[in-house]
Amino acid sequence: MAADTNGADMSEKSFSPEMERDFLKKLLDAERRYTIVERVNVQHVIAAILKKDFERAVTFYLDKYSAVPDLCILDMDKNTMQEINALNLNFRVKIVSPHTTRKLLFKKLCLWIDPLTDNERGPGRSSLLVGIRRMDNFGFRNYLIDSHSFSLFKLHYGEFYAPALSPETFDRWLPAAMKVYYALHDRNSREIFLCALRARLDGCFSFFQRSAYPEYYHPECQAEPNDTIIDGGIWDSRILGKFSEVVGARGHIYAFEPLSSAYLRTREQIKFTDNVTLENMGLSKAQGEFFITQQGEGSHLLDEFSTGAERCVVTDIDSYVEKNAIQDIDMIKLDIEGAEPDALRGAVKTITKFLPKLVISIYHSPLHQLIEIPSMILDLNLGYKIWIGHHTEVCFGTVLYART
Repeated sequence: MAADTNGADMSEKSFSPEMERDFLKKLLDAERRYTIVERVNVQHVIAAILKKDFERAVTFYLDKYSAVPDLCILDMDKNTMQEINALNLNFRVKIVSPHTTRKLLFKKLCLWIDPLTDNERGPGRSSLLVGIRRMDNFGFRNYLIDSHSFSLFKLHYGEFYAPALSPETFDRWLPAAMKVYYALHDRNSREIFLCALRARLDGCFSFFQRSAYPEYYHPECQAEPNDTIIDGGIWDSRILGKFSEVVGARGHIYAFEPLSSAYLRTREQIKFTDNVTLENMGLSKAQGEFFITQQGEGSHLLDEFSTGAERCVVTDIDSYVEKNAIQDIDMIKLDIEGAEPDALRGAVKTITKFLPKLVISIYHSPLHQLIEIPSMILDLNLGYKIWIGHHTEVCFGTVLYART
């Protein structure tokens, strides 16, 4: 049976030509947050930077344009001007606050230039992504990014850049994508889903739209007091600790981390926490053994040994719940680096019996998890409402939220 656009289920066969045209039009009309450019006119630009990039940015502009535009310091505070004056530059640079910049945008374009001078590890702390995040937070839209900075980011953090999909691959997934789109429960989720699809299709993460709420905490689907939670994929105690605080003494968390170093570190961090059971296991569709790479937060399961990998034990949620006589499950959260579909296959009995809230990462493959995992939940026909959020500036951080 066909459904309206307010979130009811529908099969791939129920789409009219008009619905397909509407879906494709909205996909093509997805809005970019920024545009990548080769050069700009520095007379008509305000360059937005972080304080730590100030000297390198000035050098960058002098080398490329023989002039420095007005500069907007995105992390400006009461000490900013004193710090800049202490550099003893041989010429004056006009500094404009972010709030003033917003008022001037009708006259000038806002350009983010990132010389990529980061000393901190990880793309999440790069000047480019921190700058984009601050631009978003200040409400800037349709700004420009220098192509050189973007190329450097891809060079340093290529695995976090969304490669473009072939048209053939997209066509194959189109009916399923439409099914998910028309089942999503609100307009914001549909916009985020379309932007994520468009980013994958174009191979450019300028389309991604960040959600206003924190990751794993959708307003309609999040950990609550007294909840019993299955938490797959820990890495450290940051999220686990927040869940522990929320559920309180009457709640409980069964947490799973297959990487031994992450397990040992987390065990030490939560040694005084009474409402967490931490397991040195991964989650999959059945009990067994796998290998796991040692790649930090990106560590993932392998069927066969690879250099640097370690052996690990996995279990399925259904067997674990039955073995431990767990009487209720209120929420399942999974962020397990691509193993989410198999973990869900191993949790069907638990989901069917307890109807828990589901908080599932769906970004670990170029396309299919974005579509496959929501489809799996819809196909259970258990009355789940689904939402999608996105929580970073690049292709990771897309999360499915579902509850009955």
